[in-house]
Amino acid sequence: MGGVMRRAEVVRGLEPLAGFEVNYISRLHTHFAEVSGVPTLWERSFDELLGCFKTPESSIRAFRVLDTDNNGLIDARELLGALAVMSSGHLTERMTLLFDIFDLSGEKDLTFDECFLMIRRTLVGLRKMVGIPTPNEKVVTNMTRQVWRLARKNREDRITHSDWYTWWSTDSSCRNGLKMFVWRPEEQRGLPAPEQCNNVDYAKAVAEHLLADINQGPSSRNSLRPSSRGSPTDPTSSPSGMLTGMNMKRRASFNAAIDRTGAISRAVADDDTTFRKQSVGSLLGVPCM
Repeated sequence: MGGVMRRAEVVRGLEPLAGFEVNYISRLHTHFAEVSGVPTLWERSFDELLGCFKTPESSIRAFRVLDTDNNGLIDARELLGALAVMSSGHLTERMTLLFDIFDLSGEKDLTFDECFLMIRRTLVGLRKMVGIPTPNEKVVTNMTRQVWRLARKNREDRITHSDWYTWWSTDSSCRNGLKMFVWRPEEQRGLPAPEQCNNVDYAKAVAEHLLADINQGPSSRNSLRPSSRGSPTDPTSSPSGMLTGMNMKRRASFNAAIDRTGAISRAVADDDTTFRKQSVGSLLGVPCM
C-alpha cells in the first residue's frame, strides 16, 4: 500500500460500534455462545447482544448497514470477529479472541477450513464496518496455507493458538493491516519488530499458481477433479474439485439458520456453500465478495 496508513474509522451509522474494549467483546462472545442456538443475528437479537444503541432506530439503521444482502440476518461470528480486531487492547489478546470466536469445537484448535473461514469472514466484516478492501479467496487461501507452512503441519492437522500467533505476529501483510487498528503504542508492545517479519506476496503466488496450471495443460487440471468415488484430490485448488460426491446444500451459507434435523432453513449469503453435518465446508472456488 502506498502512502501513510491511517487509523480505521467506522462507516456512517456504525459509530456506536467503535471504542469497545477487547474484554467486552470477549464477554459478548461468551454470552452469544451460551444463549444462541444459531450462528446468525436478526434485528432484535443484534440490538440485545450489543446493547450500545441509544434508540431502536439507531440499532435498526446499524443492522441494515451490515445486512448487505438484505435478507434480515447477519453473521454473528463475522460481526464479533471484526469487533475483536477493531477493539482496544493488546493485539495478542484481540487475535487470541478472534481465534476463539472461530474455534467451532471449543477445543482450542482450528482446522484448515475454520482458519480460512476466520480470515475471510473477519475481512468481510471489516469491509462492512470500516470500508477496507477485501482480498479474493485465492489470496486468503494462500494466507491460510502460510499459517500451516510456518507451523510445519500437514493440511489435515489442526493449528493451536501458538501456531496462529506465529503467523499473524510475523507476517508483514497482516501486521500492516493491523496498524489501522492500533490505538495506542502499548497495544503492540513486545511483538516482533517490522524487520523480523516475513514478506509474502500472496497475490503474486495466486498468479504463479494460475500460470502453472495453464502451462501444464488440461491433464494437470483434470487431476484435480473428483475421483470415481467423488472425493476431490485437493478441494482448495479447483472449483470443480469440490462440487461432486459430497452431501451439500447449494446456495446456503455456513451462517444459515439450521433446524434440529440439520436442514438449512434460511441462507445468509448466497455466495457460500455449506456441507450438511459439517461445521465448516470449503468455501473456495466461488465468486469473491
